[in-house]
Amino acid sequence: LMGFHRFVRSTSLNEYFNFVFFNGFIADICGSPAKKTAVATDAYIKALEKYPVDILTHVGNHARVDVKEVCKVAASLGTLIEINMKHLRLVDKLMPVMLDSGCNFIVNSDAHKKDKIGQFKGAEELIKKYEIPSCRIVNLDKKPTFTRLNEYKAKLK
Repeated sequence: LMGFHRFVRSTSLNEYFNFVFFNGFIADICGSPAKKTAVATDAYIKALEKYPVDILTHVGNHARVDVKEVCKVAASLGTLIEINMKHLRLVDKLMPVMLDSGCNFIVNSDAHKKDKIGQFKGAEELIKKYEIPSCRIVNLDKKPTFTRLNEYKAKLK
């Protein structure tokens, strides 16, 4: 799993202020200029290309990115886009762009409390709203197969 989180440890003060602090706090309040969005998009794409990420979590949450471009790259690499209950409003807003990118999805509760585990009602409603084909959701009625990490581990042997 990979996703931007505001409280990630940075390697430098400059990196923290230019990427983490800006995307995690300032962009939420003031928006993000095109240059900052391009930098964040590039960071996502480079991470997807470099690391064996099977699932990309809450795309566009706190890190303003070109969602369509990130999802296109994810689709080309076999990385799934998470539909999670914790960020359902964001996913709802971005779903038309995500669908257009050709990516596939995985449903997750993103539960931070034990009583939220396995609650998917909102995700089910979103799937119906956008008429997302079941073939694009890897864990709808089946156990998903994750390939990127397994392929990476095989290369290390």
